[in-house]
Amino acid sequence: FQSASGYWNLMASLDEGETWSNLTVPSRALRIEPDGMNPGLLYAATLAGLFRSDDGGVNWAEMEGQFQTIRVADVRVDPSDSKTIYVVADTDDFQMDLGWASNYALWKSTDGGETFAEVKGGGFPATMKGRIDIASARSNPDVMYTMVEADTAPNAKPDPKAAPARRPSGLYRSEDAGKTWAYMNPENTRPFYY
Repeated sequence: FQSASGYWNLMASLDEGETWSNLTVPSRALRIEPDGMNPGLLYAATLAGLFRSDDGGVNWAEMEGQFQTIRVADVRVDPSDSKTIYVVADTDDFQMDLGWASNYALWKSTDGGETFAEVKGGGFPATMKGRIDIASARSNPDVMYTMVEADTAPNAKPDPKAAPARRPSGLYRSEDAGKTWAYMNPENTRPFYY
């Protein structure tokens, strides 16, 4: 819930839900991700950037770099390597005239968030993307899943005899930590946006 100061309150329990304490997160947090290897280290994906807390959410600081002041919709930390962080972030301005909430991209860091590179190629949709959700298998963090809402490629010379292009939206699976992707399922009911 949002407090009068404009911060969103986060309730946390360190004893399996017996007691709860109130923490605050700057701006609108869309996801809070703990670093499973470093107790107290949390990341927050917010509408105003990517934030980090080193003290279990008591204090937060915006991470410097390319995600300052832009919408960050999701953040995930590799459960076996806390230096590997995945972020879904906006790449340009609101595109409501195109029917999209934003143009999101998937980014990966292998140095604990110092730098990020966009995940491209290897079967991942190359067209404009809306919402992207990320999950990884705890049994093997190299196995990742993304649910992607992606647009069709522009057709400069429409052919009335050709079948309409299908959107590459759907479920994608990677077995090599995001280097290559397999298109698993086209089911992607248009989601609510961030």
